[in-house]
Amino acid sequence: MGSNVFVQELQIVDCLELLSENYRNHIVRNMAIERLKLAKDDELEMFMVQLVQSIKNESNYINPHTDIDDDVTLEEIDQIESGDPEESASLAGTTNDFHMVKDEESADPVVKFLTNPMLLSSRKRHKLAFKVPKLDSPLANFIIDRACKNSNLMTFLYWDLKVEVEDEWITNRAHLNTVSSGGVGLGFEEIDFVQDQIIDDNNDDRRAQMRATSHIFEKTILNLIWKLANSEDGEALIKNLRSQVYLVGQLHNIAQKIKVDYKKESTPRKVEILKSLLADKHKKKSTIKSITDGTGTLIAHRSISMLHVSESDSLVDFPPISAPIDPNVKLCGCYVEESAVFKSSLNPLKISFKTKDGGKYPLMFKIGDDLRQDQFVVQIISVMDKILQNENLDLRLKPYKIMATAPVEGFIEFVPNSSLSSILANYNNSILAYLQHFNPDPTAPHGVFPEAMDNYVRSCAGTLSLSLR
Repeated sequence: MGSNVFVQELQIVDCLELLSENYRNHIVRNMAIERLKLAKDDELEMFMVQLVQSIKNESNYINPHTDIDDDVTLEEIDQIESGDPEESASLAGTTNDFHMVKDEESADPVVKFLTNPMLLSSRKRHKLAFKVPKLDSPLANFIIDRACKNSNLMTFLYWDLKVEVEDEWITNRAHLNTVSSGGVGLGFEEIDFVQDQIIDDNNDDRRAQMRATSHIFEKTILNLIWKLANSEDGEALIKNLRSQVYLVGQLHNIAQKIKVDYKKESTPRKVEILKSLLADKHKKKSTIKSITDGTGTLIAHRSISMLHVSESDSLVDFPPISAPIDPNVKLCGCYVEESAVFKSSLNPLKISFKTKDGGKYPLMFKIGDDLRQDQFVVQIISVMDKILQNENLDLRLKPYKIMATAPVEGFIEFVPNSSLSSILANYNNSILAYLQHFNPDPTAPHGVFPEAMDNYVRSCAGTLSLSLR
């Protein structure tokens, strides 16, 4: 009874602390998860980035003596798919675990699994079961179970995991190259062998822990996809994710093409090229995505499935897709003439999307910048706003949305605005004159519509309170 009361008194931030690497006791970590089970979906959504980060600390929970040596590699999976009867027979029962074979020209294993036609076939889905690694993470399994019941949670969980999967891949590859004489001439079979040698230098328990968690994010995202496919609304959820992956893949293609192939062109010319690419009909069923590290250095290329898009499709009009950055917004095309390329070294795109309800939803898509730090800052503002509103204090804090879709790319909500310098220059150094121009009310104090003045004063107070924290 006492423990139940204690669990109920915990706050979400307390749970994040208890799930950090500082707490190894299984009972303590389970208490945090029990409290998270009481949280509402919007609370989990707000802290999804931190919850995903906490999954990597599950090495403290995983039993180092579990059977984790039965690894199924992607090469072995391909052998099974190619119909090699001997390989199929020998690997069919290998279901516990695997590690990713990092072939620089191979298809993204996550997208490949997500877009597998058998995933939505009730008769054939069981044939994919061997691809799903065992996931010994109570936290990851809890989040996945909740995501299967809420499409918004599903969206945020998928993309937060996808970023970490790519980061995980880059980190593992860099580590192996470092410890293997610079990685010169190192084949992938040799990489796996070197990794085992490195781990064997330590004790067996440490080796087991490293093997169990070296691809924890990839294991989690594959389990997410599998459980989504087997959930009550599995077909709709999987199709939703496939559509989002397709959209992000297309935008990545366009942004990369403008940034690399047309880097010497003028900004107006780049805008013309963007408009042409947005209106182009898709003729390819796959594309190549560049993977870069935090410095922008090219690491590899990955093939991205284009989901067998019809050649009559373009980004001008397409079936409704949940926006990855805000799943409540349904995108169904874009206004080509309102899209633009910003004049900067990274050439971010501004795409003005059409929404299902007839509105507009402008977004920036940027390649070459790690948006996770910005995403974290915006999250802090959102948390502070919720705390203030719980105290009946609305300071009109409305941060724009940011979502990383890869380690160095993602979406930023585009908010049309005017800079303070331009306002002062155009309105005789007077913000009041600016407010009077756009919100006139001769009968009100200062000649400004009361609600507009209230918004301005409250937002100034909110901004000041943030800067003092």
